[in-house]
Amino acid sequence: MAAEVGASFSGMEFANAYGIAAAGSTITKTAYYGYATFFHADGSVLEGAGSSKGRSIIAKTLQSEPVSAQLDRADAEVQRQMRLGQPNFFLQFDRRGINRSPTSSR
Repeated sequence: MAAEVGASFSGMEFANAYGIAAAGSTITKTAYYGYATFFHADGSVLEGAGSSKGRSIIAKTLQSEPVSAQLDRADAEVQRQMRLGQPNFFLQFDRRGINRSPTSSR
């Protein structure tokens, strides 16, 4: 609202963050991608990519190719807790039939 009435901003370059969202989704719960490995379009690992450090690498790569993520760094108990904590994060994938795991509510 401040910008709409003409306020000046300073230091915004330090407040920028890229939210991670699946294609076609508006869910940007980036923290869960801390359990992900990111991949180039050819399936090779996107080195240095991550949810807390490495989002700029993901953003830069997205300028030239798709980036995939696999939540492969969470064991079954962590996955269960994640689903309980933020079920809407997984709903977008469940509805598409992506990543059906034993911890799925289906």
